[in-house]
Amino acid sequence: MKKFLALLLCLTLTLTAVITLVSCSKDGSGTGGDDIDLSAGSVEQYYETGNEYGDKFEYEIVNGDEIAIIGFAGSHTPHAITVPAVIDERDVTTIAVGAFYQLSNISSVTLPNSVTTVKDLAFAGCTALTSVTLSTATVTLGEGVFSGCTALTAISLPAGITAVPDRAFFGCVALESFTAPGALSIGEQAFMNCVKLTAVSGCTALAKVGNFAFFGCTVLNGFDFAAVTEIGNYAFTNCYALAKPVLAETVTVGTNAFYIDSAAN
Repeated sequence: MKKFLALLLCLTLTLTAVITLVSCSKDGSGTGGDDIDLSAGSVEQYYETGNEYGDKFEYEIVNGDEIAIIGFAGSHTPHAITVPAVIDERDVTTIAVGAFYQLSNISSVTLPNSVTTVKDLAFAGCTALTSVTLSTATVTLGEGVFSGCTALTAISLPAGITAVPDRAFFGCVALESFTAPGALSIGEQAFMNCVKLTAVSGCTALAKVGNFAFFGCTVLNGFDFAAVTEIGNYAFTNCYALAKPVLAETVTVGTNAFYIDSAAN
């Protein structure tokens, strides 16, 4: 048990370090690599919506003729935002690393169908965010993309997304339901500590569940294991409401994948 607790502490400290690094990089005070330094080489350009909240999107041109949203500013009052589909006569295709990181003034977000990529930690720590409408064209979500969105209650992924990345919904303590297309893999710690998550729906061809993917999802009671071929270490640890499935011998099952700590319940 001591080894288990030590491993959990290590994972928590790792996530904290990653988020801190992105926070420093965004304000220019960090020394992170080019992949997370949003200010490096960028010319500040803003798209002002002119709405009552004074919303404006910071952006840059990427791939020659596309737009990436790299930041946002607006009223401190939590409100719904809609990312524009076109800026400067160019399609908005990307939400950059940490673009909306830890903003507390966003209650819901709608992405246009031009957006194909939402990068690492794009909406991480948006504690007022209750709902998200993803683009039907989105095919890639980055690591930790909605981690720490403690007010998010439900999420539905478009058909083009075939992987839930590591820590995508880590600590989304209000998340109750998750719906996704049939073919899917779920990364490490993807739903760790989502204590209100009751069901994972639509994933009829879900093949891989990563380490700690649903660790601590204490009320999870709906999950389709029919197509699963690999289950990681501690993947469903302390999922008290989930009946342990009968799996084929060909399924790879990691250490303590269905471990229940009765003392913690």
